[in-house]
Amino acid sequence: MLCLSSCSVIGGIFKAGAAVGIISVIVVIAIIIWIASMFRGK
Repeated sequence: MLCLSSCSVIGGIFKAGAAVGIISVIVVIAIIIWIASMFRGK
């Protein structure tokens, strides 16, 4: 069940376009780095 849903999500990303998937991954990584830097600042 879990594999099927993850595969469909990956297929949906490729249907939306590789550029959209790459941009979304970069945004998520940037948010994680921003949150980590906020914790380091404190």
